[in-house]
Amino acid sequence: GFNSALLIRGTEGGVTPSLRKRGEFVRYWEQSEDVVVEADPSKIGIEQENRPEPIPHALMPIIDREFGPDENNAEIAKLAAKEGLAAIEGKKSATGDALLYSASLTLWHLGRYDSVPDAASMVRKILFSGKAAARFRRAA
Repeated sequence: GFNSALLIRGTEGGVTPSLRKRGEFVRYWEQSEDVVVEADPSKIGIEQENRPEPIPHALMPIIDREFGPDENNAEIAKLAAKEGLAAIEGKKSATGDALLYSASLTLWHLGRYDSVPDAASMVRKILFSGKAAARFRRAA
């Protein structure tokens, strides 16, 4: 089982909070009351114009199409994987900021750091050091 939970309502139905504005989350620890906490991406140096990394216009799904997978899904997935790899190599982007924010919130929630900014400082160092990319490549 789980001893705790950090409930985040992410953008586009995901688990990554908005990179553009402050958000509220529910934090739960076993045998405790739910606690509503706030986090602001700007407090850890995240300043983004877009919510998620934008999909290139040429790959956008066709609006008036039959229900089912879009023909561009494979290309969108490849692009997302490429952006994810670039993020763990330290590239500054919305994808990297999403990873930074989510990892920082998680490490803070688990008690590894006393604050989200403290966690973000360590996550940022790891991302820009290349250690995350090296570990991923060893495991892949």
